[in-house]
Amino acid sequence: MEVKRKVISMGERDVIQEARTKIETLQTAFSRECKASPDAFRFKENLDQMLKVLLKARQVDNRLLIELEKFYQTASLLIGLGGLALNEEAFQAWRAYDHWHYEVVKSQLQVYGPTVVLCS
Repeated sequence: MEVKRKVISMGERDVIQEARTKIETLQTAFSRECKASPDAFRFKENLDQMLKVLLKARQVDNRLLIELEKFYQTASLLIGLGGLALNEEAFQAWRAYDHWHYEVVKSQLQVYGPTVVLCS
C-alpha cells in the first residue's frame, strides 16, 4: 500500500530556505555569547536537529511543518520558562523567527486527531 503525502502549496515562497536562513541566523547569534547551561545545551541541540531536518527536506508537507512546530515549541519553552538567557542579537533573531513561524507555519499546519482548547 502506497501512502501519498500531501504537498502544501506556498505559492512562490521557498519556505525551506527561509526557515533555514532564520534558524542559521538564530544559531549564529546564539553561539556568539552562549553561556554553558543545560538549557543552552538543549537549545543548541534543538537548533542542530532542525537544521538537519531542513537540509534533508525536499518539499513542504505536513511532516516538515510538524517538525518546525516541534522546534518552535521546544525553543519557546526553553526561552520563555527555562533558564536560557539570550543576548540581544539572539533575542532579535528569535523574535524574527517567531514572527515568521506564525505567519508561515501556523497558518498551513494541519493537526489531525482530537485536540483540546484550554481556556482560563
